[in-house]
Amino acid sequence: MSSPTEPLPGLLHQRPFVLFWLARLASTMGYHMLTLVIGWQIYAITDSAFDLGLVGLIQFVPAVVLTLLIGHAADRYDRRLIVRTAQGVHTLAAIMITVALVTGTMNRDLLFVAVFMMGCARARLVENTQADSTAPSAAAATCVGFTMRFPLASST
Repeated sequence: MSSPTEPLPGLLHQRPFVLFWLARLASTMGYHMLTLVIGWQIYAITDSAFDLGLVGLIQFVPAVVLTLLIGHAADRYDRRLIVRTAQGVHTLAAIMITVALVTGTMNRDLLFVAVFMMGCARARLVENTQADSTAPSAAAATCVGFTMRFPLASST
């Protein structure tokens, strides 16, 4: 046990947290870049602001509908499995869109299905915080990473 006079190691000295933070930053940046591509594609295909608005609605509805179910699943099942599953769904949606772009089969309905999949996957994201003395620093660093995704993702 450490004495009260010894400083606690900073977050940058905790490799698991650094890896978590970098993965989360990359994941949220990728998510927002994909969302931007979807918006551009919807507008390019349909030339309709209404369809562009439907993207936001289709993405938001699963979060509202699945909130209680996801809360129950987060309490009952391993959170790492839940996060991995959701990341897999995001990856599958990105692969679907990429294949459709490459093959020239992109259409409005495919994009709406991908957005719905992403909305369902995003609804399950459960915040994991550390339970030790670094919890306040970890929460602050996670918030910084979450906020940084906007300028970083939009500049690409």
